[in-house]
Formats: sequence, structure tokens, C-alpha cells
Amino acid sequence: CGAFFMVLGVLAAPQVLVWMDTPSDVMPHAMGYIRIYFFGTIPSFFYNVAAGVLRAVGDTKRPLYFLMVSCGVNIVLDIVFVGWFQMGAAGAAIGTIISQCISALLAGYVLLCDEQPYKLNWKKLRFHGDALWDVLRVGLPTGMGNNMFTLSNLILQASINSFGTVVVAACAAYGKIEGFHWMILDSIGMALTTFSGQNFGAQKMERVRQSVRIGLAMAAGASLFVSVMMCLFNQPLLRMFTQDAEVLELGKGLIYRVVPFYITYIGLEIFNTVVRGCGDALFPVLLMLSGICALRIAWVIWVLPLSRSVYTLMWSYPVSWILTSAMFLIYYLHGGWLRRCQAKLKQKLTKAGA
Repeated sequence: CGAFFMVLGVLAAPQVLVWMDTPSDVMPHAMGYIRIYFFGTIPSFFYNVAAGVLRAVGDTKRPLYFLMVSCGVNIVLDIVFVGWFQMGAAGAAIGTIISQCISALLAGYVLLCDEQPYKLNWKKLRFHGDALWDVLRVGLPTGMGNNMFTLSNLILQASINSFGTVVVAACAAYGKIEGFHWMILDSIGMALTTFSGQNFGAQKMERVRQSVRIGLAMAAGASLFVSVMMCLFNQPLLRMFTQDAEVLELGKGLIYRVVPFYITYIGLEIFNTVVRGCGDALFPVLLMLSGICALRIAWVIWVLPLSRSVYTLMWSYPVSWILTSAMFLIYYLHGGWLRRCQAKLKQKLTKAGA
């Protein structure tokens, strides 16, 4: 998969950037960065698989340590390649690839050397039909769901690019800051996927429901905290990425209009990850397809022309979060997903016993 997307990304990057209406003064830098970046796809895929194995057995610390090392190396290499050698976007991409290779090597070393049931033996590396089907049954819909966000963001980015370089710069600076929020929620989501999956497999359904309550509380607290901090300290945060007065003012407007709605996203994250952790991956993808991708595309086609501004475009984020979170809440309470997952689990246990 990593090799496939590496080749696809390198070959398709020019046309995709054109489709996104990338400003001409940004195009050479974007082209160089993306083409180099895609050469790091294989180590990125490998790390995610290895880290997923470790998290599934409850080892969440070492993947974190590997990422900390990787991020530290990335920061140092950015300073060296971009600051000292003046390599620009290409230098940033090279630094990212090297840091991804380091995290992949560290995770791979653990899988090869740990005397645990998950130890990787290259001589036995092959496809196993039943296990492959289980991975694809959950993994493919999950990957498609994640790509819904990517696709919708590409469409919105194309609209953002049409507003010019200042808007692109403001949205880029805002995007860097909001990354703190998404990383926290992604971490909570990964923990809940592991926790709910383990307890579902052990048939402790009350602990699965408990994970939802605790996850919602944690995500709400994190979202509120990050929202308040971003609104209060928007200027110091934005100044880390730009000193342009026009970009700073536009970035502040984006923060005030979008950040207060972060808490509306938590239902989507928590219900989605818990349901997927129990093995139901298809319906969550359909919900995200309709609530995220389809709605944002419709917003660009029908709402944006009514008031053509970047603020109108950015309102599509909270609107889609609210709608999709509501859909996931209804599905979690009345979708019959738990009953279906329990029936599949019973079939597996019966087959294993036989």
C-alpha cells in the first residue's frame, strides 16, 4: 500500500495541485515538497502498523516515545535544512522523511526483538486468509472514512486557494495551530478504539459503554481548554508562523469563527472510534460520507456563491461537525450496531471452539 500511494502521489501531484487552484507563486514550492514527501509513504505506513500492534496489546508508551524522537529529529533537521542550508520546502520535506524512517526503524526493532506473541518473524511473513479478511473488513472502511476528511479538505483547500496568497497563508497558519486540538482528539480516539475493542472481545459490554461516557468527558474538556487558549492567545500563536499584519488579522477572524465550535466535533470522534473498535466499520464510513464529504461539497457548490468569502467557506466545518455528530449519536443509540457485532463475535467464538 505504501509503495502504491508513493507512486500515485509522485505522479498525480502536479495535476492535483492544478485542480486545487494552487497560486502560481506557491506552485513550485508545493510541487517540490509533495513529491519528496511521498517518498516517505512506506516508512509512514510501516510505523502506523507497528504502532497499532503495540497499542492493541496495551503498549501505548513506546509508540509515543518513538514519535517524540521522530518529532525532535524533524525539528532539528528543519532548522538545519531550512534555516542553515536554505533549502526551503524541499528541506522541510527531506527532514520529514528522515524522521519518519527513524520512527519506523524504532517500531520495527521492537516487533523483531520483543519475545512476545506479536514478535515478527520474517520467515513466517505471509497472508493468512481469515486474518486478512478481518483486517480488511475493519481497515478498508476506516481508511475510506479517513479519506472522506482528506477529500473534503482538498475541495475546501481548492476554494481557499482561489482567494489568493494572503488567505492561503492565514489558513495555513490557523491550520498549524488547530493541529494541537486534532492531535489530542486523535489520541483519545485511538485509546478508545483499543479499549473498546479489548473489552468487546472480553464481552464486557458495560465497560464499552463506560468508555463512551469517559471519552466524551475527556474530549469535551480538552476541546474547551484548547478553544479558550486559542481564542485568548491567538496573536502570539499566529505570530509563530507569520508577521504579516493582514494575515494575522484574517487568522484571528478564522479562530473566532471556528474554534468555539470544536466541542461539536467530539460526538463524531468518540462514537465513531468506539463503534469501529467493536468491529462495525462500514456504517460509520457511510455517515461520514454523507455528513462530512457530501455536505461540504454541497456547501461549496450552493452556499459559498451566495456570499463569497473565506469566512462563509469555513462555516462549513462547524455545520458538518454538528450534523455528523448528531447522526453518530442517533446511530450509537438506535443503530443496532452492538447487536450485530455481538452476533459476529458469537459466530467467531463458536467456530474457534469447534
